[in-house]
Amino acid sequence: MQDSESFIFKIKPEFNEKIIFLRLLPFHLFISLWIAFFSAIVGHKITEKIPSLYLGIGIGLTIFILFPIVTLSYCKKNYSKAEYFVFKDRIEYKNGMFNFRTKKILFKNIAEVELKINGFQNRMELGNVLLVRKNNNSKKSCKKFNGLCIRDIPNSILIYKKLSELMF
Repeated sequence: MQDSESFIFKIKPEFNEKIIFLRLLPFHLFISLWIAFFSAIVGHKITEKIPSLYLGIGIGLTIFILFPIVTLSYCKKNYSKAEYFVFKDRIEYKNGMFNFRTKKILFKNIAEVELKINGFQNRMELGNVLLVRKNNNSKKSCKKFNGLCIRDIPNSILIYKKLSELMF
């Protein structure tokens, strides 16, 4: 971030464990079922005292309880480090947990600004603002996206309006 000019405003995403947990729930289920299945197969070959089905279910449930704790703490740390600085001609953001990355996107390279709010975010008064780059043919979602997705920000409607005014 350049110190010669000051930013107009700063955007800080808000961590909400309910939204993050629901967003990651399919991944947690997949990992838990996969590990349960794998441990049942391996357990059948190793132990004969404990039935492999019970071993697989026990390990799967343990993973289903412990894995979200690890992923939520990782996401919380990531959210605490993420910051977006809006200037007159660009937006700069820094994120990362172990190594910080600072990137900037010039407003002249942005084709459109979108606001996306799902049902859970609406209850928590959060939203996502998507900045779609020019010549971007990819799907407009936060996962596989060439632009910039500012996730889980409070006052997302106000920030969407401010960014729209700055860009256009």
